[in-house]
Amino acid sequence: MRWASVFLLAGCSLALEDYGRAAGKATCERARACLLLDSSIDCDRPGVWSESRPELLLLAAGDVGYSAERAAACIERIRTVGCTADAWQTEECQAAFPGKLSEGAPCGGRFDACAPGLVCSAENRAVCGSCKLAAPRGATPDTLHLCGRGLHAQRFLDGGVSCVPRSGSGGRCRARNDCLEWMSCVQFISSTEVGTCSEGSRPSPDRRVGGTPGQTCGEGFPACQPGLRCVNALCASLGALESACASDEDCLSSHCLEGACASPRGVGESCTDFNCADGFSCEFDGDGGSVCATLPCP
Repeated sequence: MRWASVFLLAGCSLALEDYGRAAGKATCERARACLLLDSSIDCDRPGVWSESRPELLLLAAGDVGYSAERAAACIERIRTVGCTADAWQTEECQAAFPGKLSEGAPCGGRFDACAPGLVCSAENRAVCGSCKLAAPRGATPDTLHLCGRGLHAQRFLDGGVSCVPRSGSGGRCRARNDCLEWMSCVQFISSTEVGTCSEGSRPSPDRRVGGTPGQTCGEGFPACQPGLRCVNALCASLGALESACASDEDCLSSHCLEGACASPRGVGESCTDFNCADGFSCEFDGDGGSVCATLPCP
């Protein structure tokens, strides 16, 4: 299938009914390029990657809108962003689902569902916050006004605090919050060490270090290459959807169901810490078990 590439190359919009499939395919292609999936995996094959998206649940609930033009740009960004970046935090992907939540509304998760002029107070995606007024560049943040997207609070020598732009790729940083939302601060050792903001790079397959598929691994042997794990003393690729598996650990989705890798568990399904769909968290259900939930919000 070539449908996903056609609309992107033409610079067209992405219809809502095509978004889940396009996002799944782009995520698969990125995982393959970043050596998280075996290069033989066919990302065009239906069912290889989950099309269940938490942002579509927000849309169904009326918490966010949908921009067909920005969604097409988001899909392309997912394909090209660096391997250590959070692709869904990029400006293109956030703009694809503009928020509608009003001031004071509970919020959190991968997409900021707060309306323009507001920002979600939750910094950790697994913690619930509330929509608060966004302080502009140069303003002083407080408990009611948080620095807006693309800004962070910086404390100066005179004790003052002001909202300043986050650093882009190659910029100086001391912590991740100094960098744009989807980037990391690398070469960071201590609070006195200056690092560099980066979204990561795409590895070259001929420079992979470690055991290759089928090579012996375990005690006394080199660790397996990125994207591989040690299974029965041999390096093996993590399975894509529908690949054969014996346990959750054999699957990239962390969900082995009846001998085959299945989509990550969705909202309301029983879970462990790592097998909920992207953007969901595993929360206690109050009855001795745990289920996947959008957020631990009240």
